[in-house]
Amino acid sequence: MCIGVYRYMVKINKNSAQPYYLQIKEWLQDQIATGKLSADAPLPDERSLAKRLGTSRVTVRRAIMELTRAGYFDRVRGRGTFLRTD
Repeated sequence: MCIGVYRYMVKINKNSAQPYYLQIKEWLQDQIATGKLSADAPLPDERSLAKRLGTSRVTVRRAIMELTRAGYFDRVRGRGTFLRTD
């Protein structure tokens, strides 16, 4: 079962000078900081997030990959992307 991040969707500011992936990255960090993302449920898949956000899958993937490299998420092939618990 996926987490309820859709209730707290970010609105991508298409007029902003800030790239879309950074807007998504900041939104995900806010979701983590406020406890809206739980470690026991997978993040929705890239395709679903991209559709809901009105961006490309590549844009969502870049935001998630940057947060994964920074230690926020663990990606498990075949299972999904999870909030790191350590």
